[in-house]
Amino acid sequence: MTREAHYRELCRFIKRISAENQDAPVESSEIFIYEAYISVAKKLYPERPDIGNIVFVFEIFSGKKNQFVLKHANTLKHLIDGESVAITEEITFPEDAPEHIQQDFAEMQNAIALKMVKTVLLLAGSIAESLLINRHYDSTGRGPGLKDLVNEAKKAENKGFLSEDTIQDLSMMINYRDLIHPRAAIRNKLMLDESRIEKALITLKLLCADLGKGGRYATK
Repeated sequence: MTREAHYRELCRFIKRISAENQDAPVESSEIFIYEAYISVAKKLYPERPDIGNIVFVFEIFSGKKNQFVLKHANTLKHLIDGESVAITEEITFPEDAPEHIQQDFAEMQNAIALKMVKTVLLLAGSIAESLLINRHYDSTGRGPGLKDLVNEAKKAENKGFLSEDTIQDLSMMINYRDLIHPRAAIRNKLMLDESRIEKALITLKLLCADLGKGGRYATK
């Protein structure tokens, strides 16, 4: 089983248990299924001592019943997710964010859990671009790209629209967005590791905080 398949099956298991009566007695088959998820996770993530050291102890007298399995299955999922997914939970989109962003955001969270670094960076750049163009006066079909939007935010007439540190981090996001182009990816020579994911997510968090203040690009 691959990491992706294991993660998807674990999410389905959690969804099914969540939909059941939490006060119902836990089925022995569900305990065995959860134990199997732990066993497979230890083999799939040999570099993760936090997962490898999981000890399964059934709390017979806890009275938690179904809640026991659900709690521990979620704990395993959160360990697999790692710190980056925790950052996504701190991102609050502005009220006028385009509807499609939620779908992109959900896909990005799945990609984070599966350590698909390039996919995460591309989606983060796309989300940043969508949020910015939504506050831009250009209503043409194509509109400006992320690089144009960031450069325009630096102009005097747009001073105060975004914080200086947000603009600096967005400048870095341009390189992430360019990963979709093979030549640009080679030219930028980015190391695709989890630290880049965290950097991109923090940038999105800062951007959303700035946009939450209601500012817009100055019209020409």
